Amino acid sequence: MKNHYYLAIVAVVFTNILWGLDIIAIDYMTDYMSASAVTLFRLLCGSAALLIILLIKEGKLHIERADWPRVFISGALGLTIYFWLECMGIHRASGSLASLILATVPIFGLFADRILYKNKITPVKAIGIVASIIGVAVIVSGSGGAELTGSFSGILLMFAAAIVWTSYIVLMKPLNQKYSVLTLTTAIMLSGSVAAIPLFLMDNPRTVMAFPLRGWVILILSAVICLALGGFTYIFGVSRLSVTKVSIFENILPIVAILASFVLFREMLTVIQLLGGAIVLISCTVVSLSSDEKAGAGKEKSVDCSKVSYETE
Repeated sequence: MKNHYYLAIVAVVFTNILWGLDIIAIDYMTDYMSASAVTLFRLLCGSAALLIILLIKEGKLHIERADWPRVFISGALGLTIYFWLECMGIHRASGSLASLILATVPIFGLFADRILYKNKITPVKAIGIVASIIGVAVIVSGSGGAELTGSFSGILLMFAAAIVWTSYIVLMKPLNQKYSVLTLTTAIMLSGSVAAIPLFLMDNPRTVMAFPLRGWVILILSAVICLALGGFTYIFGVSRLSVTKVSIFENILPIVAILASFVLFREMLTVIQLLGGAIVLISCTVVSLSSDEKAGAGKEKSVDCSKVSYETE
């Protein structure tokens, strides 16, 4: 079980590295096509890739009828609404402020763990989460020209995105015990694709016509590698880790961003950025190694959540 636990941590870290790189691809694609169009076509390409693999490996996509509402809501929240809220929020707030607000996701995860799964809010977890947010703040402050500015609506949208992402983790977690990671990832991505269609139609569908061939190549690679593969490894991690431990690794995204900028665009790294990155990594490590002790009990036991329990460390 310990090997599975550490493998889950590696999977979540790997996913966030992919998603950190994916931000660069999305930034390029949204210069030519609307965010809703990019979302829809990435989801369609990722879903197609996963569905082909699923049909070859397992023969069919099987989700019980009673579980489809939870699956659909999970896909709509995590793969459609979250991305839309994030894009809308970034338009109304600076990237630096948006990064700081998204760094609060582990706080919502901590309270979700406490309320739904009865995991104690231990000093180690609380201090580790606060330290990781401070680390993100240090990284942001070390970026040249970083400004913490934004409208009230932009701030609300970014906090809504943080809450939506936490809800996505909580909603899909019980499903991990009933279905394979491949089946669940495929079903959630297909659900996200369906939910993305109305947003695409309400936006400006004609922007698709101006999308260059190189953009389509980047979109397909982004969908298959970052969205499909990343979604698979993320759900694998969620199935074996608490909500708190999954969510705190979201804060390594700024580290990936500054390293990618250094490698791809030769942007210099500052000592302050490296210090902030070190704080985030140490905080994530400490929280990931902490125990998920149940409130009101001196020993570990499974917790009923929608009649499905999950493993603790």
